Amino acid sequence: MDIASTLERLMAIIGRLGNGYSGGPSVLRLSDAIEVRMPVEESGLAESEVYEFQSKPLSPRTPLPHTDWKEIRFVGVDSSSRRIDVPQASIVIAAVSTSWGAFELLDWPSVYDNFSSSGPPFIRMLPNARGPLVLETPPWMDLKNPAGIPYDRDYSVAQALDEARVFLENWALSEAIPNLLNGMKKTVVMVDGPLYLVPGALVGIGAPEKYIEAWRFLLASRIEAVRSLEEQGIPVIGVVKRLSRSRILYRTPQISSSISKCIGIKDFSDENALYLLYRSGCVKRRPGFIYKTPKIRVRSDVGENIDKIVEYLVLPPGRLQESSGLGRMVRIEYSEKTLEIVRSWGMEPYQIYSVASLANDSLLPLCIQASDRRAKMITKALKYIISSMLVARGSILDYEDLGEVEVRWPGMRV
Repeated sequence: MDIASTLERLMAIIGRLGNGYSGGPSVLRLSDAIEVRMPVEESGLAESEVYEFQSKPLSPRTPLPHTDWKEIRFVGVDSSSRRIDVPQASIVIAAVSTSWGAFELLDWPSVYDNFSSSGPPFIRMLPNARGPLVLETPPWMDLKNPAGIPYDRDYSVAQALDEARVFLENWALSEAIPNLLNGMKKTVVMVDGPLYLVPGALVGIGAPEKYIEAWRFLLASRIEAVRSLEEQGIPVIGVVKRLSRSRILYRTPQISSSISKCIGIKDFSDENALYLLYRSGCVKRRPGFIYKTPKIRVRSDVGENIDKIVEYLVLPPGRLQESSGLGRMVRIEYSEKTLEIVRSWGMEPYQIYSVASLANDSLLPLCIQASDRRAKMITKALKYIISSMLVARGSILDYEDLGEVEVRWPGMRV
């Protein structure tokens, strides 16, 4: 089925919803369920302890290994999701992109091939109907959350946006990438974001059961996908770029006191701690080096203990990069199995990160940057096309969605 037929089918489904919609979502849907979706690293509900000590909380390291690293290949995975609101429903559009270095490996939905049943749903619809809604949907659309629970008027769209992204990432890790790599050695998979996303809904924050079941399904799928890749000798590393709200360093007793002594404050976020540590006299500056914290084990009790190892990296800007401060701060996450694989190559995880980024004159892995850019491009294009078609057929869009369409209305072709 080509994109034109796909979108015509979508318009027909939205039209059928017109007979049962209630005039808009319930007030409960307006909640974005922040606490329910918040990662445990931000909510403080995860346990952490130092996995491997080092003399200082932030120490310089040579970025590149002495072993031959030029044969290592990097596959990046990232996703994007956007929403469109009409009276009949909220429409969630998602995409996942995988990259081989800086080059495209696989996108879903594809911008080149016809849509078929080979990929999972990339459109999810949250109807505004008061009662149960039974519709026959194509393979690329779903009216249920990942746990199979039907969406309703009260379901958080923000929650559905998260579900759509993680669902597609899990599919890429468990099915698309293994088939494409076909047993290829010395390959590293890098995911934009946490290795395992454990939200507050799974660790004690009161949440509707439908959200809890969705996150249980998604977490179990991610764990299985990562373990399957590792069993093939493929390490998997998560790269977290947003650190302003996480507080792992503060909540790790073995190093929080030494950080406090260096930076002069007792309460801090990870981002704040790294910035002040780098500026303090506790860190010996060495040109050409990067800086790392000790390895920390983070454990989340969600029925079974979900362990991951994390470490923070501070990468000063390069000679040709304009910056008055730090170049980049990131958290890398991996399992003990990935650590074992990487060390069997004569390397450390922070060196894997450096090879994927600094060796290519970048502060971020090129494979993640490429995947991030294309996933966002696909969802932006789909949202614009679908919104334009809805407006052309007389549908009422949400104010913000309508504004996006009107900006480019003169050149619109539907």
